[in-house]
Amino acid sequence: MTPYFQSIQAFLAMGGHGFYVWLCYAIVFVAVFALIMYARIERRQVLARLGRQHQSRLTNKQRKQQSS
Repeated sequence: MTPYFQSIQAFLAMGGHGFYVWLCYAIVFVAVFALIMYARIERRQVLARLGRQHQSRLTNKQRKQQSS
């Protein structure tokens, strides 16, 4: 079995199309990373909002029990 590319430089250049290939990979990885970060931030915000809503619905008696 022989490798398609003879060197690392040939692999990175990809026959003159390397810039476009690696640029596409970079764009995809940045987009996926941004979506993951957005989802994590959104999750934290939703959980915080739900916690505040839950806290505001507690009765005075329940609040006293929680603080004790």
